Amino acid sequence: LDLVDNTCKKCPTGFKSPKGSDVCLCKPGYSWLARNTSCIKCSAGFYSEGDTDFCRECPENSQSEAGAGFCECDDGYYLSRNKGSCIKSTKGTICYSKANDSRP
Repeated sequence: LDLVDNTCKKCPTGFKSPKGSDVCLCKPGYSWLARNTSCIKCSAGFYSEGDTDFCRECPENSQSEAGAGFCECDDGYYLSRNKGSCIKSTKGTICYSKANDSRP
């Protein structure tokens, strides 16, 4: 929304805008290079969920590709949702890092 003439304008490439919002935000996997002027891809080992102005480093025992909106835990680790970190699996269990892995 352009506050000067009260019209809507398309967000620049790499940005998104929630419906009814008056700001453009970077898409997941990107951060602002210069606030609201351009978005740059997060480097490997970093992520951005979008809606933030910086890329965060992946937690210990996890990794990401460049442009990632999340990090994946290494094999043998699982995501502890309440701690937001990757925890080593306990004896007698097996963990895989890929979210769509169909193995038991």
